[in-house]
Amino acid sequence: YLVGANFGIDELLFIDDVSAGGGPPGRMSAFAAVALIVFGTTLLLRNSSAKWIQQLLSVGLLLSFLLGLLKFSAYIFGAEVWYNSFGFARLSAGASIILMLLSVGLISLLPAQGLLSVFAQSTRSSSLALKQLIWIFVLLTVLSWCRLEGEILGLYPKEVGLSIMFVSTFCIIASVLWHGTYSTNKAELDNYNLSQQLAITNQDLEKVNNRLELELQEKNKMLRTLTARETEVVEKNRIITELNTTLEQKVEERTRQLQSVNKELEAFTYSISHDLRAPLRAISGYANMLAEDYASHLDSEAKRIINNVAGNAGMMGKLIDDLLKFSRMGRQELQTEKIDINQMVGYCISQILLQQNVSAPGFKIGELINCRGDPNMIRQLWLNLISNAVKYSSKTPAASIEINSYYDDGAIIYFIKDNGAGFNMAYADKLFGVFQRLHRNDEFEGTGVGLALAKRIVAKHGGSIWAEGEPEKGATFYFSIPLMIKDEG
Repeated sequence: YLVGANFGIDELLFIDDVSAGGGPPGRMSAFAAVALIVFGTTLLLRNSSAKWIQQLLSVGLLLSFLLGLLKFSAYIFGAEVWYNSFGFARLSAGASIILMLLSVGLISLLPAQGLLSVFAQSTRSSSLALKQLIWIFVLLTVLSWCRLEGEILGLYPKEVGLSIMFVSTFCIIASVLWHGTYSTNKAELDNYNLSQQLAITNQDLEKVNNRLELELQEKNKMLRTLTARETEVVEKNRIITELNTTLEQKVEERTRQLQSVNKELEAFTYSISHDLRAPLRAISGYANMLAEDYASHLDSEAKRIINNVAGNAGMMGKLIDDLLKFSRMGRQELQTEKIDINQMVGYCISQILLQQNVSAPGFKIGELINCRGDPNMIRQLWLNLISNAVKYSSKTPAASIEINSYYDDGAIIYFIKDNGAGFNMAYADKLFGVFQRLHRNDEFEGTGVGLALAKRIVAKHGGSIWAEGEPEKGATFYFSIPLMIKDEG
């Protein structure tokens, strides 16, 4: 500019004839100067929070875009009247394109508060409007250029070109409006359908929510019930713990009392075995002396009385022996081992027949099942039950005794059946009590301890004993021994 040299920088895209008009070469176009001022101001104030500033900048950028569009259209359509710019160098076609691009770029940088913010929204309508605007610009530019070229080539007169331009513009605008209306209606219909679906979904969600609320209320109710029950269980556990503690204390106290009673019982047993036996032996001895040494001086009544005294002394001695056995059996621990029952029963029968002065009944003995138990206790059990059967069938003609066994529910059941005197089942609960007898002593002698002793032996082995009978038709005694007995001792 200082030496008047022209490097042609402004003619790289389009070649302009400086002599065609305008001011001196190299001078900036007034439109370009104003646009650059607007661009610079926009860059400085684009972050301002004032809405009116944003709108003012939008108007300036829009005017810059329109000026660039005006100059560009002048070059396309050959409107030379728009070439000059108030005495300055005219704006080149390339500069006009740059002006439009810069205007559009700066408009897009402005926040969504300017005049053209409607096109900058991220909505479907804004996107549609921006697309329509671009299509209108492109189509009108092409149609205008085609109309002008047709007139220049003489294809049709100016009036025809104007009417074609009018109809084409109307068609373009109508098409754009139709497309916009169609798209808007479709969007509204989609929104309506979506709103209906949302309404249905909301109803379903409301139903689900109501159901969930009911379930939640029910679960909360159950939870409260469970909490109350848990509290109740905790309280009952506390009470049970207290009762267990109290029970343990009572058990300990009762154990001490029982130990004390057992010691007293042992002392009583010792007293019976030593203190009572001596007088009994004296009574029996004196009665025998009277019967032997003074038999010639005694009449028959005196002899009968002396014999009764001796017999009762012997009965008393036997009763003391049975009580001692019964007492010791309660304290004795089991010494279990496998027992041959057949051999034991045969031995017991031979001993009983030797001791009792009765005619031997007929024995029917099956194949007895062996068991585990304390051999001394089981031997005493068989002695008591077999001697009982022999005694109560001794007055029966053709007396018979059956002994057998069988398995039942994890135990061995043994039974002794006789056809002797029998008993009334109404008094069966008294059979196994101490000193409980169902027959008079003059009918069948006994102390009333044998069956009680048998019951204690069976109980110590974890079994049970019972009896069935009928008067004058015999009786059957059953007892069970579990198959699995824990070894003790």
